[in-house]
Amino acid sequence: MKFIRKLLDFYLKSSLHVALALTAMGFISLRELTSNNHYVLLPQLFFLGIVAYNFVKYIPFILKNNKSFSKKLKIIILTSCFLSCYLLFYFTSAPVKEKQILFLTILLTLAYTFPILPYKSSLRQLIGIKTASVALCWTLISVILPIIHTEISLNLNVYAAITQRFLLVFILILPFDIQDIKESESGNIPKKIGILNTKRLGTFILTLYTFLFYFRTYPSPIWYWANLSIVLLIAILLWLTPAKSNHQLHSTFLVESIPIVYGLWIFFFSN
Repeated sequence: MKFIRKLLDFYLKSSLHVALALTAMGFISLRELTSNNHYVLLPQLFFLGIVAYNFVKYIPFILKNNKSFSKKLKIIILTSCFLSCYLLFYFTSAPVKEKQILFLTILLTLAYTFPILPYKSSLRQLIGIKTASVALCWTLISVILPIIHTEISLNLNVYAAITQRFLLVFILILPFDIQDIKESESGNIPKKIGILNTKRLGTFILTLYTFLFYFRTYPSPIWYWANLSIVLLIAILLWLTPAKSNHQLHSTFLVESIPIVYGLWIFFFSN
């Protein structure tokens, strides 16, 4: 049991889980917007997720601490460096439009991590901008990059899919903000408007997300049922999110598992 707990802890802290969630969203975009199997892009999304999240989580800590690091952190750092080299090669060989999306994502990640404005440490200290910047990064990588990679023609269905993805990620971040309300910086939405109003905001955004189904064209009816099930699951998790948790199970594991569950549902049950 102790070994399993340590393994799960490493799995979460090394950003493998959130990277799988990002990859699942990319898979969903490819399945719902194109009939071709362009899954060669998915490993890049997975590696991008690992590197980006480990960068945000650990680079500020590394720069502030000159002490020796734990074996676990050393493994995470070395793995991230290795994957960064691979991604650099991928970036140099990618088409121009894909490079533009990747470059914009890198800029947003740097702005989220390091100071860019006077009297503000980073985007994470700007109310609402913190959440929106993360949602935008996920949208760029999990929807817009696959669209460009597969050369999908833009239409109302595609625009609705992009908007839905932004709203979905925005909602999924709110449970994290609620649990981190005491320790987080000033950009935390619940700290500004309160936990109850944050849950109401999430419900309102979830309603907008559901409304956009009207403009969507899915490959099969199973997609509508999958989306409605995910909406219900998100609503339940949002309203059951406690202000403080002694472990990461609720926010980190359960919330980040939603895109993975969604992707598995589509993989096994859609045509």
